[in-house]
Amino acid sequence: MSPAVRERIFDPFFTTKPFGQGTGLGLSISHGIIEQHHGSITAESAQGQGTTIRISLLAAALSTGQASTVALEPAVSAVANLHTAALGLRALIIDDEPAITQLLQQFLEDRGWQHVVLNDSTAAESCLAREHFDLVICDLKMPGRNGLEILRLLRQQRPELARRFLLMTGNLADTEQKETAVLARVPILRKPFTLAGLAQALRTLVPPQN
Repeated sequence: MSPAVRERIFDPFFTTKPFGQGTGLGLSISHGIIEQHHGSITAESAQGQGTTIRISLLAAALSTGQASTVALEPAVSAVANLHTAALGLRALIIDDEPAITQLLQQFLEDRGWQHVVLNDSTAAESCLAREHFDLVICDLKMPGRNGLEILRLLRQQRPELARRFLLMTGNLADTEQKETAVLARVPILRKPFTLAGLAQALRTLVPPQN
């Protein structure tokens, strides 16, 4: 692959396939799973010659029950850094695309979040009535209830949670003018998004805990 492609292969949504033939989430999800296990994945490639993917993971526990000391201290440090951000906070993720919710799950788990995932937005009201959440991440266009309807529901029933609402969308162009007024001061995460963009949006809504 070319250097430009190699630099982006772990980015969410990046794909070299024609439009509509791939989501580009496979390698980004793999990257997240490997990082969750405190490992690393890298790619070396020469165009027209081939690609080598290297995955490094911590050594397994020894027979004495003590973990191997190889790379142990950096791993412990990494875990601490991940969990200082949002330990114990709970997020509700609403999106009808399982690939998107899987990516968000992995990202939040790596940062100490608990979460509930809904791929059916019609279940949102009952879920919100029985469970506590600190954040809602919701897609705009979905069958059943769309993101604007979920936001209106929150403003009526859970106004404090409505202020921690992150809307995801690939296109606001066909949103009616009266609906755009509903979105005033609502953070919007445009698809395709980067993990850095997602992290920044979350920091805006839920500052890291000390």
